[in-house]
Amino acid sequence: MELGLQYEQLKCYSCVLDTVMRREEAQEAIVSDTYPDIASIVNASGMVMLSQCCISGDTISAEGRINAMVLYEPEGTAGFQALEVQIPYRCSTEAASADERCHLHTSVQLHSVEVKVLNPRKVYVRAEVSLHVQAYRDDTCHYSVALNEPDETLCTKQEQVELGYIAQVTEKRFPFEEFINLNPGSTPERLISWETVPYCNEAKLVGSRVVFQGGLKTKFRFLTAEGMYFTEDYDLPMSQVLEAGSAGEGAVPVIHLAISDGDVFLDGNDAVQLHLEIQVWGIIYDQQRREVLTDAYSIKAPSNCTSDTLSSFCLTAHDVRTLSFRQPLDVLMPSSEVVEQSVQLCEMTNGDNPNEYKCRLKIHLCMRDSNGELSQMEQCCYVPIQLPTCACDMKWVECFLMDAVCISAAGGVEVRGNLHLDYVFLCRSSYTTLSTITVNESAEVEPSLRPSAVLRMLHSNETLWDLGKAYASTVEDIMTVNQINDEREAGNRFLLIPRKR
Repeated sequence: MELGLQYEQLKCYSCVLDTVMRREEAQEAIVSDTYPDIASIVNASGMVMLSQCCISGDTISAEGRINAMVLYEPEGTAGFQALEVQIPYRCSTEAASADERCHLHTSVQLHSVEVKVLNPRKVYVRAEVSLHVQAYRDDTCHYSVALNEPDETLCTKQEQVELGYIAQVTEKRFPFEEFINLNPGSTPERLISWETVPYCNEAKLVGSRVVFQGGLKTKFRFLTAEGMYFTEDYDLPMSQVLEAGSAGEGAVPVIHLAISDGDVFLDGNDAVQLHLEIQVWGIIYDQQRREVLTDAYSIKAPSNCTSDTLSSFCLTAHDVRTLSFRQPLDVLMPSSEVVEQSVQLCEMTNGDNPNEYKCRLKIHLCMRDSNGELSQMEQCCYVPIQLPTCACDMKWVECFLMDAVCISAAGGVEVRGNLHLDYVFLCRSSYTTLSTITVNESAEVEPSLRPSAVLRMLHSNETLWDLGKAYASTVEDIMTVNQINDEREAGNRFLLIPRKR
């Protein structure tokens, strides 16, 4: 006869897809008739927006646009001019393990913007983006906890198990608007480009919600009426609330952000209006201790149990932090002035040690010497990142560049800036839960397993439960007969194993 079991379950999510898509897009652009010809390129920069990411059939696709800015020195005119170029992108990959019901989590980065002059009025702009996409499917973590009906002839074993799971995957789009008064003395005639990097530096559970705080590192580029070029940087605070579902008090939220749409307007000569739409994703990791039914046997009749081995994980490390860096560049600038610069995070690769990474930064400098001549310099440097030494089976690390600047230093130039680092370490584990208990009521326990008395010691890694199961007795009877109050007292001594009558 098969006995009925009571089950409990936790609603959770399983990651069924984890992939990175990298895409290069290019577009030609023509200088407006109202602006002069191109004499030389000063710099090219940009920012990336993610308008949507979705699954259709067995394909996952993402699309958005890159706002690129080409700064150039005009022919026969003092000062600078700028050419704005919007480059749409679309990338896709197979997603056989995911479907339309999955929840997507996406982060996007712009790795490079390069420009080539085709003629004095036309340029060719090429940009490269990458998207890290994870797909999560609704799931349940179910396990047996007890028998449906108590039976004095059955012994059951319950153990506390640490269940690690993803309690919630959530997302939200929200508007962000800001009216920014420019620094006193700024007299821009034209806003030529803007870049903003959203970040989260703190997230915590408050009741059934996640409250996170962060900001937008924002850079504006302006031209004056005389064609003079200058930039202004701002750090705009931001906070929002997400639903946390049924996550417990000790759950850990991981937040990521992207710009999905937006525009900026120069309001008169002393203010900027910023209108953005921001996409936020939240993944909430939780751990709970639960009583799980792991074994059972009958003291009256032969019994058989089958069990399932289920997987779980433990969040062993998580941190969000800002890393400041200073790296020297192998360049000298005698009597040269840096008129424009850009720093881009091209890639993050593994270092020499398991928990070491290297971020490759690409630096572009445009300098003007004492004779007024412009010169260009490009160089790469590597910023090391050391993560904590921690045992883990799964590792998720994301890093992006918040801001950077090149300054004159003793003996040359160095780049200084801040990286935003977010990492999650997970350890896999497994646990056993009973799936069936079958008792053959028409037969009796083998007589050899039911002697009137047995005297023996515990073997290595053996427990009183193992003795009771082997000789059709109970843990309680063994402890009572041997006057044991704690199972730890059972080692290194002979134990009398009574027969259950």
